[in-house]
Amino acid sequence: MTDPVSNPVSGQSAAPSLATTLAPRRPRYQQKSRSFWQRVPLSVWTLLPITFASIGWFSFQAWKSSRSVVVFLRADGGAPPQLELQLFREQLSFASPSPPSPYAIRRLESGEDSIVFGPKEVDGSAVLRYSGTGVGVGYATITRGKEHEITLAQPAAADGRVGTTSGIFAMGLRTLGMEAVAGARVIGMGGGEHGVALCETVTDAEGRFRLEGFAADLPSIGIRVLAKGCALAFSNQFVEPGVSVVVPMLPTKPLRGRVTLPIGIEVSGLRVLAKGLPGVEAKLAADGSFEMDHVPPNLEPRLLVHGLPAGFTHAQANAHAGQVDVAIAVVADVEVRGRVVELLRQLPMGGAMVWHDCGPAGGVKVQADSDGRFSIRGAPPGDVLLRAQCAIKTEDGEKETLSGERKLVLEDGKDPGEVVVRIN
Repeated sequence: MTDPVSNPVSGQSAAPSLATTLAPRRPRYQQKSRSFWQRVPLSVWTLLPITFASIGWFSFQAWKSSRSVVVFLRADGGAPPQLELQLFREQLSFASPSPPSPYAIRRLESGEDSIVFGPKEVDGSAVLRYSGTGVGVGYATITRGKEHEITLAQPAAADGRVGTTSGIFAMGLRTLGMEAVAGARVIGMGGGEHGVALCETVTDAEGRFRLEGFAADLPSIGIRVLAKGCALAFSNQFVEPGVSVVVPMLPTKPLRGRVTLPIGIEVSGLRVLAKGLPGVEAKLAADGSFEMDHVPPNLEPRLLVHGLPAGFTHAQANAHAGQVDVAIAVVADVEVRGRVVELLRQLPMGGAMVWHDCGPAGGVKVQADSDGRFSIRGAPPGDVLLRAQCAIKTEDGEKETLSGERKLVLEDGKDPGEVVVRIN
């Protein structure tokens, strides 16, 4: 039997403890600490590649849909020459100079066959005009997010004659003849009378012209003719070799007037346009006077002052050929706020269109909100007719358009308050 161990301090004996006599038992399994990545569930690891792949696919589609790619080909299989590319707005504008000016210009270098337009250059769609050495000048509509192929064609030409109609006697009978118009400006247009200019020339002493340089594969070409003392003439012609084009013109008289401008607005850069008559315009002289030619004798177009800064407008002004007292006063515009309501029940007409016909754009149009409220600018002081229109569904499910109007007398610098336009 083992003797107890004596305590050297106290002199007493003590039995050995269990902790000192038995060695600690090693556990059969000891759990190791796991990192963050090891604690991520397997389902998350499975979804991560799918998520990243989806994000990448959608990002690629968004990037692709923001670009417009145009590929140029030649019928003979050769490389395209150096091309000058001009971009124009696609929508027709009845209140802008015509032919329009490009809003962007690019160049395709010789040896290259494609070009990419970004979202800032083509937002939605645009008209592309292209020209280069040895190829015909053409145009095409390009759309954002799509790839377009354009085959470059050979340049073509069209011959024609311009003259005013006149009555002549031949063999005792009165017949119609043509008197040659020399020095007339002839413009080949692509895309109609509000399109882009492709080529231009001037008639000779016999009124004859030759338009050269447009692409031979164009199905038709618009011919605009402007001659002093003659009304605007336009003819859309199919391109047929050997066919001569005859463009008749009507004699007319120029109209004259004056534009009064507030202090601070520069005359330079301002033009008076005839709405609906593309190409009929006049520049302002230093004193604001202008002379406009080419207005047909049987029309009375609305005149618009183009190039005014924001916040300025003018009342509706119409004039006819030969008129010499046209007066247009440019003033600061008045903001009109109000509501559109139904006449009988006074219910708000949400989404109604509200407009007036004044201003340098020939009118301003806005849409009312869900409560029928609207705010419209561009109205000049004086008498203004405000119109409203709203489409509704009847009990039978049919669509019906309701309309109404409100005559206003606006004062310069005075808030007209809330205006109520009732439609029936």
